[in-house]
Amino acid sequence: IFAVSPDSNFFASGSRDGRIHTWDLMSGSLVSSSNIPEVRDRPSKSTAVDTFARQYGPPVDALAYDQGGMHILYMSGGTLFTMDTGTSEMRRLADVDVDGVRCMVMSPNPEQLAIGSEDGTITFVDAESYLVLHRIKAHIGVINALAFSPDGLRIASASDKEEAACVWDVTSHQCVVGPLKHYGNVSAVAFSRDGQILATSTLIGRVSRWDVKSGMEIGNGWCSLGDGDVLFLAISPDDRIIAALGSDMVWETFKPGDEVVLPPSS
Repeated sequence: IFAVSPDSNFFASGSRDGRIHTWDLMSGSLVSSSNIPEVRDRPSKSTAVDTFARQYGPPVDALAYDQGGMHILYMSGGTLFTMDTGTSEMRRLADVDVDGVRCMVMSPNPEQLAIGSEDGTITFVDAESYLVLHRIKAHIGVINALAFSPDGLRIASASDKEEAACVWDVTSHQCVVGPLKHYGNVSAVAFSRDGQILATSTLIGRVSRWDVKSGMEIGNGWCSLGDGDVLFLAISPDDRIIAALGSDMVWETFKPGDEVVLPPSS
């Protein structure tokens, strides 16, 4: 479970054993490591989750930076929390009417956040009241990742079972691009800074770029050289580099245009 800060300087990871780590992306150094608090008054609807929480602590189900990069929002057992990135102080915000949380992202328009679920639903939540605004039944299986376009008007979703990515209009709730078919479960999505390019990755290590206007793939893509699947994508602020994080926790960088694999950053 991962997130990159709005300025692309920091990276956060959450784990099933209830820890949140933040990292400096430039130096690769660990900035902070925190254990999340246990919530006793809201049991999960899943017996397996409750058993895991009793043994290891509450899991981090999803996390996202706020638009200022000063706080990390995270979900655990249906409850939304915030963590101050400077002090690591954590505060409970609200219980949210959503189950099976798998991913979360904050809109560039700070009025809402979106949560992806195991049942293929995207739930949009008001960022002040934390009430559900609306839902999109986006896929028939697990949503692995979400990404808002820079203007906040569209949201991309990564489907597990359908092996596809889609781009949705946030207002009309309609699919406007896709489904963009892949060979393998789609694991991550990321927009370029101008919103014209969508990067996607699969759990078999393929990274692709798509023209958002036409829905056509750009070039032939790349194959990860890492020892594992691609779990997360990020695009550099100048749109020149795509960074992919594998299950071996090693970053690879790809340069759009020439489709040549670059060596990992040191």
